[in-house]
Amino acid sequence: MAWYDNGEKGMVGQIANLTFRRVESFPAGGSIKAGSLVKLDSTKSKVLKLNDDADKDAILGVALQENKEIYADGYTYHEGDIVAVLTKGDVYMAVDGSAKYGQVFTVADGTDTLTLTAVDAGTEGAVDKLMAVENASGLVAVRVK
Repeated sequence: MAWYDNGEKGMVGQIANLTFRRVESFPAGGSIKAGSLVKLDSTKSKVLKLNDDADKDAILGVALQENKEIYADGYTYHEGDIVAVLTKGDVYMAVDGSAKYGQVFTVADGTDTLTLTAVDAGTEGAVDKLMAVENASGLVAVRVK
């Protein structure tokens, strides 16, 4: 089923605003789900999924959902796949709770992914690289700065 068939405004990892964006391509250094925060590996030649909140200062961007083969595990890039990474612009991301325009996010370890929680700018531990660009809950348009 396509995202527009289920009444959603988009899907995790989908570009939310086409007027301003920068998308860069990197080989995957492991499995990366669309909508995941990514960082460069130590050689700066591949991207890796951000696995814990200790790396939040290393965020490069967000792995985009592309029109490509859908694997059994969903929109996932595997080792060696070329990952489209949004390094500037707006993208839909899953957020814990709700967000208000202008809020930034804290990043916390979840069970199999990182959890984003909206907080006011200046909050200790907040990631200023990510900002909510709409008032919403669950699926939120987030600006990567």
